[in-house]
Amino acid sequence: MLHGEIIVHELFYDVSFAEVISWFIPCYLGIFKETEMCPTLLNGKPVNLITLYQVVKDYGGFKKVIEDDAWNSIAVQCGFDCEDAQEVKITYVRYVDLLEWYFDVMKFKRNEKKKWK
Repeated sequence: MLHGEIIVHELFYDVSFAEVISWFIPCYLGIFKETEMCPTLLNGKPVNLITLYQVVKDYGGFKKVIEDDAWNSIAVQCGFDCEDAQEVKITYVRYVDLLEWYFDVMKFKRNEKKKWK
């Protein structure tokens, strides 16, 4: 029922992306421990999802990063080594891209529901 509540909750679309991530990880992905909240690479380095999101956005978005195969640059801008690029990409897809997809789907469903009222 959580998804149904989101569709009609007006403020969901007015909060910052950071607030949405803070909600999404525990409530949607089911990760509750603070140590798990910030994912880590295989070498144990924590990944700040907000920073990762912003660096990819500033580059031109996920599609642009994929088109340019720019994950080395993204990794370095996030404070990692070039060798971490593949893991940074996987982390982005696993957390941030999933959240963006979810947000877009919920927004679409909400708008569709408004059309029928």
